[in-house]
Amino acid sequence: WMFGAVKKMKMTDEQMIDYVACKLPIGERLAQLAEEAAELAQAALKYRRSITSGASPTSKTEKDALDNLVEEIEDVKMCIDTLALHCVIPDGEFEKWRKYKMPRWCERIKKAGI
Repeated sequence: WMFGAVKKMKMTDEQMIDYVACKLPIGERLAQLAEEAAELAQAALKYRRSITSGASPTSKTEKDALDNLVEEIEDVKMCIDTLALHCVIPDGEFEKWRKYKMPRWCERIKKAGI
């Protein structure tokens, strides 16, 4: 199986990201990102239910829901990495948006009196 072959090659994380980016066209990587982002949204909602008093009950424990959330966050990050590595997302773009959006988010919380 291919995963076993890749694992045996002792590739670095960056090499594996490069491997995926070279093997899958951008359309497939974008589709994978969309799928993983949807799974992340579901995991976030499930975790919220597991920690919120009075929320609709879930069969997942808080630990299981958190583990799943972390896994889905990493899946999304890996997809993003395959897009960033091959200049689909130019250097500095993430930082540019963070510098703009994070202060705005903080200001909204401050204005709400939270």
